[in-house]
Amino acid sequence: FEHTRHKNIIDQKSIFKILPSKNENQTFIHPCISLDGLGPFEQAVISNILNSEYSTIVITGALGSGKSSIVNFILEYLDKNIAHEKCNHNSKCRSHDALYIIINFIEGFNSNRTEDILDEFDAKLYDKFTHVIRKLYRDDKLLQEFVDFATDPEENSYTSFKFLGRKIKQCAEWNDLETNDKVETILDWLHYRFGSEFTLSYKNTVLARMINFVGLKFPERLNGCFILLYDNIDRFKDEVQNEVINRLLGVSKIINAKSIICSRLTTF
Repeated sequence: FEHTRHKNIIDQKSIFKILPSKNENQTFIHPCISLDGLGPFEQAVISNILNSEYSTIVITGALGSGKSSIVNFILEYLDKNIAHEKCNHNSKCRSHDALYIIINFIEGFNSNRTEDILDEFDAKLYDKFTHVIRKLYRDDKLLQEFVDFATDPEENSYTSFKFLGRKIKQCAEWNDLETNDKVETILDWLHYRFGSEFTLSYKNTVLARMINFVGLKFPERLNGCFILLYDNIDRFKDEVQNEVINRLLGVSKIINAKSIICSRLTTF
Protein backbone atom coordinates (compact mmCIF):
# COMPACT_ATOMS: atom_id res chain seq x y z
CA PHE A 1 0.00 0.00 0.00
CA GLU A 2 1.09 3.52 -0.68
CA HIS A 3 -0.44 6.38 1.25
CA THR A 4 -1.57 9.51 -0.53
CA ARG A 5 -3.24 12.75 0.50
CA HIS A 6 -5.73 15.20 -0.89
CA LYS A 7 -5.69 18.88 -0.05
CA ASN A 8 -9.39 19.24 0.80
CA ILE A 9 -10.05 15.95 2.52
CA ILE A 10 -11.54 16.18 6.01
CA ASP A 11 -9.13 13.66 7.51
CA GLN A 12 -5.86 13.72 5.58
CA LYS A 13 -4.95 10.21 6.73
CA SER A 14 -8.17 8.61 5.53
CA ILE A 15 -7.13 7.76 1.97
CA PHE A 16 -4.65 5.50 0.27
CA LYS A 17 -4.39 3.80 -3.09
CA ILE A 18 -4.37 0.06 -3.53
CA LEU A 19 -1.32 -1.79 -4.82
CA PRO A 20 -0.77 -5.57 -5.06
CA SER A 21 0.18 -7.03 -1.69
CA LYS A 22 3.91 -7.61 -1.24
CA ASN A 23 3.15 -10.80 0.66
CA GLU A 24 0.17 -12.48 -0.94
CA ASN A 25 0.41 -15.47 1.41
CA GLN A 26 -0.58 -13.44 4.44
CA THR A 27 -4.18 -12.49 3.92
CA PHE A 28 -7.04 -12.41 6.36
CA ILE A 29 -10.61 -11.77 5.36
CA HIS A 30 -13.71 -11.33 7.50
CA PRO A 31 -14.75 -14.70 9.02
CA CYS A 32 -18.10 -14.51 7.23
CA ILE A 33 -16.44 -14.58 3.82
CA SER A 34 -15.37 -17.75 2.06
CA LEU A 35 -12.07 -17.68 0.15
CA ASP A 36 -13.11 -20.41 -2.27
CA GLY A 37 -12.70 -19.34 -5.88
CA LEU A 38 -10.37 -16.41 -5.20
CA GLY A 39 -6.88 -16.17 -6.67
CA PRO A 40 -3.94 -14.71 -4.70
CA PHE A 41 -4.39 -11.21 -6.15
CA GLU A 42 -8.13 -11.08 -5.44
CA GLN A 43 -7.51 -12.36 -1.89
CA ALA A 44 -4.90 -9.66 -1.36
CA VAL A 45 -7.16 -6.89 -2.65
CA ILE A 46 -10.17 -7.96 -0.57
CA SER A 47 -8.03 -8.47 2.52
CA ASN A 48 -6.46 -5.04 2.13
CA ILE A 49 -9.86 -3.40 1.70
CA LEU A 50 -11.56 -5.09 4.65
CA ASN A 51 -8.69 -5.04 7.12
CA SER A 52 -7.17 -1.65 6.54
CA GLU A 53 -7.29 0.80 9.45
CA TYR A 54 -8.39 3.41 6.92
CA SER A 55 -12.08 3.70 6.09
CA THR A 56 -11.73 5.22 2.61
CA ILE A 57 -9.72 3.60 -0.17
CA VAL A 58 -8.87 4.99 -3.59
CA ILE A 59 -8.21 2.59 -6.45
CA THR A 60 -6.28 4.47 -9.11
CA GLY A 61 -5.41 3.68 -12.71
CA ALA A 62 -5.57 5.01 -16.23
CA LEU A 63 -8.77 5.07 -18.27
CA GLY A 64 -9.73 1.48 -19.14
CA SER A 65 -7.21 -0.08 -16.74
CA GLY A 66 -9.85 -2.19 -14.97
CA LYS A 67 -10.55 -0.20 -11.80
CA SER A 68 -14.31 -0.60 -12.03
CA SER A 69 -14.05 -4.21 -13.19
CA ILE A 70 -11.99 -5.39 -10.21
CA VAL A 71 -14.20 -3.58 -7.68
CA ASN A 72 -17.44 -4.81 -9.23
CA PHE A 73 -16.02 -8.35 -9.25
CA ILE A 74 -15.13 -8.04 -5.56
CA LEU A 75 -18.57 -6.72 -4.57
CA GLU A 76 -20.33 -9.42 -6.58
CA TYR A 77 -18.10 -12.06 -5.00
CA LEU A 78 -18.71 -10.78 -1.47
CA ASP A 79 -22.44 -10.61 -2.10
CA LYS A 80 -22.56 -14.28 -3.11
CA ASN A 81 -20.00 -15.71 -0.69
CA ILE A 82 -20.72 -14.33 2.76
CA ALA A 83 -21.11 -17.46 4.91
CA HIS A 84 -23.29 -16.18 7.72
CA GLU A 85 -23.21 -19.53 9.53
CA LYS A 86 -19.62 -18.72 10.55
CA CYS A 87 -20.82 -15.77 12.61
CA ASN A 88 -22.18 -17.84 15.48
CA HIS A 89 -21.16 -15.14 17.94
CA ASN A 90 -23.65 -12.70 16.44
CA SER A 91 -27.17 -13.87 15.74
CA LYS A 92 -28.04 -10.74 13.77
CA CYS A 93 -25.02 -11.22 11.51
CA ARG A 94 -26.30 -14.65 10.53
CA SER A 95 -29.52 -13.26 9.12
CA HIS A 96 -28.55 -10.07 7.33
CA ASP A 97 -27.91 -9.27 3.70
CA ALA A 98 -24.79 -7.68 2.28
CA LEU A 99 -25.41 -3.99 1.61
CA TYR A 100 -23.44 -2.26 -1.13
CA ILE A 101 -24.15 1.31 -2.20
CA ILE A 102 -22.84 2.08 -5.67
CA ILE A 103 -22.93 5.57 -7.17
CA ASN A 104 -21.63 5.75 -10.72
CA PHE A 105 -21.08 9.36 -11.70
CA ILE A 106 -21.62 8.55 -15.35
CA GLU A 107 -25.25 7.56 -14.74
CA GLY A 108 -27.77 10.36 -14.32
CA PHE A 109 -25.36 13.29 -13.98
CA ASN A 110 -26.27 15.24 -17.08
CA SER A 111 -25.45 18.80 -16.05
CA ASN A 112 -22.07 20.51 -15.96
CA ARG A 113 -23.09 22.96 -13.23
CA THR A 114 -21.51 22.25 -9.86
CA GLU A 115 -24.77 22.92 -7.97
CA ASP A 116 -26.73 20.49 -10.17
CA ILE A 117 -24.08 17.77 -9.78
CA LEU A 118 -24.06 18.11 -5.99
CA ASP A 119 -27.88 18.11 -5.86
CA GLU A 120 -28.00 14.94 -7.97
CA PHE A 121 -25.38 13.28 -5.76
CA ASP A 122 -27.30 14.19 -2.59
CA ALA A 123 -30.57 12.89 -4.07
CA LYS A 124 -29.00 9.56 -5.10
CA LEU A 125 -27.34 9.16 -1.70
CA TYR A 126 -30.59 9.99 0.13
CA ASP A 127 -32.48 7.38 -1.88
CA LYS A 128 -29.82 4.73 -1.24
CA PHE A 129 -29.50 5.53 2.48
CA THR A 130 -33.25 5.19 3.04
CA HIS A 131 -33.16 1.86 1.18
CA VAL A 132 -30.32 0.65 3.42
CA ILE A 133 -32.15 1.75 6.58
CA ARG A 134 -35.26 -0.16 5.52
CA LYS A 135 -33.17 -3.31 5.10
CA LEU A 136 -31.18 -2.86 8.30
CA TYR A 137 -34.12 -2.11 10.57
CA ARG A 138 -36.55 -4.72 9.27
CA ASP A 139 -35.16 -6.82 12.13
CA ASP A 140 -37.60 -5.98 14.93
CA LYS A 141 -35.05 -6.60 17.69
CA LEU A 142 -32.55 -4.26 16.09
CA LEU A 143 -35.24 -1.61 15.59
CA GLN A 144 -36.25 -1.93 19.24
CA GLU A 145 -32.64 -1.36 20.31
CA PHE A 146 -32.63 1.85 18.31
CA VAL A 147 -35.99 2.91 19.77
CA ASP A 148 -34.75 2.22 23.31
CA PHE A 149 -31.69 4.34 22.60
CA ALA A 150 -33.67 7.20 21.04
CA THR A 151 -36.14 7.32 23.93
CA ASP A 152 -33.48 7.23 26.66
CA PRO A 153 -32.43 10.84 27.36
CA GLU A 154 -29.43 9.71 29.39
CA GLU A 155 -27.93 7.60 26.57
CA ASN A 156 -28.93 9.67 23.57
CA SER A 157 -27.22 13.03 23.10
CA TYR A 158 -27.91 13.52 19.37
CA THR A 159 -30.60 16.16 18.78
CA SER A 160 -32.31 14.40 15.86
CA PHE A 161 -32.59 11.15 17.80
CA LYS A 162 -34.00 13.01 20.81
CA PHE A 163 -36.62 14.38 18.43
CA LEU A 164 -37.45 10.82 17.36
CA GLY A 165 -37.65 9.72 20.98
CA ARG A 166 -40.23 12.40 21.73
CA LYS A 167 -42.26 11.54 18.63
CA ILE A 168 -42.28 7.85 19.53
CA LYS A 169 -43.44 8.57 23.09
CA GLN A 170 -46.19 10.86 21.77
CA CYS A 171 -47.40 8.37 19.14
CA ALA A 172 -50.40 6.59 20.67
CA GLU A 173 -50.53 3.87 18.00
CA TRP A 174 -46.76 3.20 17.96
CA ASN A 175 -46.95 -0.21 19.68
CA ASP A 176 -49.64 -1.35 17.24
CA LEU A 177 -47.53 -0.67 14.15
CA GLU A 178 -45.71 -3.43 12.28
CA THR A 179 -41.91 -3.21 12.14
CA ASN A 180 -41.83 -1.98 8.52
CA ASP A 181 -44.45 0.67 9.30
CA LYS A 182 -42.39 1.89 12.26
CA VAL A 183 -39.36 2.30 10.01
CA GLU A 184 -41.39 4.24 7.44
CA THR A 185 -42.81 6.44 10.19
CA ILE A 186 -39.30 7.22 11.47
CA LEU A 187 -38.12 8.10 7.96
CA ASP A 188 -41.17 10.35 7.43
CA TRP A 189 -40.61 12.11 10.76
CA LEU A 190 -36.97 12.77 9.92
CA HIS A 191 -37.76 13.91 6.38
CA TYR A 192 -40.51 16.36 7.35
CA ARG A 193 -38.78 17.61 10.48
CA PHE A 194 -36.06 18.88 8.19
CA GLY A 195 -38.26 20.51 5.58
CA SER A 196 -37.25 22.43 2.51
CA GLU A 197 -35.12 24.80 4.57
CA PHE A 198 -32.68 21.94 5.21
CA THR A 199 -30.63 20.49 2.36
CA LEU A 200 -30.55 16.84 1.42
CA SER A 201 -26.87 16.95 2.29
CA TYR A 202 -27.78 17.64 5.93
CA LYS A 203 -30.54 15.02 5.92
CA ASN A 204 -28.02 12.49 4.65
CA THR A 205 -25.86 13.07 7.73
CA VAL A 206 -28.84 12.19 9.95
CA LEU A 207 -29.53 9.00 7.97
CA ALA A 208 -25.82 8.18 8.14
CA ARG A 209 -26.03 8.32 11.95
CA MET A 210 -28.91 5.84 11.89
CA ILE A 211 -26.75 3.47 9.85
CA ASN A 212 -23.79 4.11 12.14
CA PHE A 213 -25.90 3.07 15.16
CA VAL A 214 -25.94 -0.47 13.75
CA GLY A 215 -22.18 -0.41 13.30
CA LEU A 216 -21.63 0.78 16.87
CA LYS A 217 -23.79 -2.02 18.24
CA PHE A 218 -22.49 -4.70 15.89
CA PRO A 219 -19.11 -3.79 14.35
CA GLU A 220 -19.09 -7.00 12.29
CA ARG A 221 -22.25 -5.81 10.57
CA LEU A 222 -20.47 -3.08 8.63
CA ASN A 223 -17.11 -4.75 8.02
CA GLY A 224 -17.25 -6.43 4.64
CA CYS A 225 -21.03 -6.48 4.66
CA PHE A 226 -21.48 -2.79 3.93
CA ILE A 227 -19.31 -0.99 1.37
CA LEU A 228 -19.87 2.31 -0.43
CA LEU A 229 -18.46 2.52 -3.97
CA TYR A 230 -18.07 5.78 -5.88
CA ASP A 231 -17.08 5.26 -9.51
CA ASN A 232 -16.03 7.57 -12.35
CA ILE A 233 -15.79 10.65 -10.15
CA ASP A 234 -12.90 11.78 -12.35
CA ARG A 235 -15.25 12.67 -15.20
CA PHE A 236 -15.83 16.06 -13.52
CA LYS A 237 -13.64 19.14 -13.39
CA ASP A 238 -11.18 19.33 -10.50
CA GLU A 239 -13.19 21.83 -8.48
CA VAL A 240 -16.34 19.70 -8.80
CA GLN A 241 -14.42 16.58 -7.78
CA ASN A 242 -13.18 18.39 -4.67
CA GLU A 243 -16.72 19.35 -3.65
CA VAL A 244 -18.12 15.86 -4.24
CA ILE A 245 -15.21 14.13 -2.46
CA ASN A 246 -15.56 16.32 0.63
CA ARG A 247 -19.29 15.63 0.75
CA LEU A 248 -19.02 11.86 0.32
CA LEU A 249 -16.18 11.63 2.84
CA GLY A 250 -18.32 13.49 5.37
CA VAL A 251 -21.05 10.84 5.41
CA SER A 252 -18.58 7.98 5.00
CA LYS A 253 -16.77 9.11 8.13
CA ILE A 254 -20.03 9.14 10.11
CA ILE A 255 -21.00 5.63 9.00
CA ASN A 256 -17.49 4.24 9.49
CA ALA A 257 -18.03 1.64 6.79
CA LYS A 258 -15.58 1.01 3.97
CA SER A 259 -15.73 3.46 1.08
CA ILE A 260 -14.01 2.87 -2.25
CA ILE A 261 -13.35 5.58 -4.83
CA CYS A 262 -12.29 4.59 -8.34
CA SER A 263 -10.42 7.40 -10.07
CA ARG A 264 -7.50 8.30 -12.29
CA LEU A 265 -4.41 9.18 -10.27
CA THR A 266 -4.59 12.82 -11.32
CA THR A 267 -7.62 13.30 -9.02
CA PHE A 268 -5.43 12.74 -5.96
